[in-house]
Amino acid sequence: MTVEIAIKFQNQIYAPTLGLLNELIAHPLVMDPDSNSLLHRFEGLCLHAHHFEERNKVPVKNNQKLEDIANSIKHIRSRGRQVTLESFGAWEFKHGLFRFISHGIEARWEDGATTDAIECLLGRVNALNRKIQANLPDLKVGESVYGFYDWAFAYHLPLVSVATLSHRIRIMERTETGNYRSFAPPNVRFVVLAGDLIGTRPEDHFPEIR
Repeated sequence: MTVEIAIKFQNQIYAPTLGLLNELIAHPLVMDPDSNSLLHRFEGLCLHAHHFEERNKVPVKNNQKLEDIANSIKHIRSRGRQVTLESFGAWEFKHGLFRFISHGIEARWEDGATTDAIECLLGRVNALNRKIQANLPDLKVGESVYGFYDWAFAYHLPLVSVATLSHRIRIMERTETGNYRSFAPPNVRFVVLAGDLIGTRPEDHFPEIR
């Protein structure tokens, strides 16, 4: 592939996707599930990644899930393939404490099938990276550097989610193999903090546990 295509890929697809991945783990944020700035950035990246091969004549294996997602974003309806996207925040639960893992995005088809939409996008980005021979590291979902706290907490940033009518959270536990699985703790303590408290000690602002 030409150097020009590799540069386009890095500027238009790879770097913006890496930036989004970093923001998904930077801080726990309260986000309306179907309307927030990170979700809409993800939608734009899906469209760019889906059409990059077509516009630049880069043949890669068809990704039907990504195609369904892109068509739904563009409101192109195909029978049985309409997809809705919802963002969520995930916290690990251990010994009565909570640790923010990351934000995620789930794709749900009309027949009830679901998939990790972030992984779906990364599959296409990494495939393009190898096909173009851009020689960039494969992208993967990371985890936050937050530790465990008495409360699962998230910050409200109006620039990310102006009107947050609801917020999806997932509580996970780490298995012996290091993977995560859904977990229902005996109780969930969740608190929303003002965005200007980012960088301060969050535990100083938690309600008292009684």
